[in-house]
Amino acid sequence: MYRLLLALLLVVTLGSFGANLMEYGGATLHPQHGDRLAAAARRDGLLVQLYAATGRALLPSLEMESSAQGTAQEIYGAAFAVLDRQPAANDERTFTDMLRVPGVYRPAWRRASAYATPVLLALLLGAWIFRPRAIHSFPNQR
Repeated sequence: MYRLLLALLLVVTLGSFGANLMEYGGATLHPQHGDRLAAAARRDGLLVQLYAATGRALLPSLEMESSAQGTAQEIYGAAFAVLDRQPAANDERTFTDMLRVPGVYRPAWRRASAYATPVLLALLLGAWIFRPRAIHSFPNQR
């Protein structure tokens, strides 16, 4: 039963990490705004930096670039339309500020998924460290 819990935690953690790579990495791979968003991600928090940089480097090598761009377009389509109308020069905003559009909100599970991955990783490591082990009363007699 405990192995099933560990396997389930591992699958959910990897799924959450993959979803974040598709979302943030896909936004930095956008054909028109990708470089601008990648520079903005470097000014943002640690998690956004991790997801954006890792997704930008990893997704093209896995040939998932177009899929990630489609995911980012679905999530941030309204923000990309706003970025089309704004000049790129001297833009010092962070990644999350650039993609925040008044009146358009991401679903709560999308907002929480960025923080879910490290929490799930901590739970997975804790479950692995404190897993039940067999008690050996006597050393092996070989």
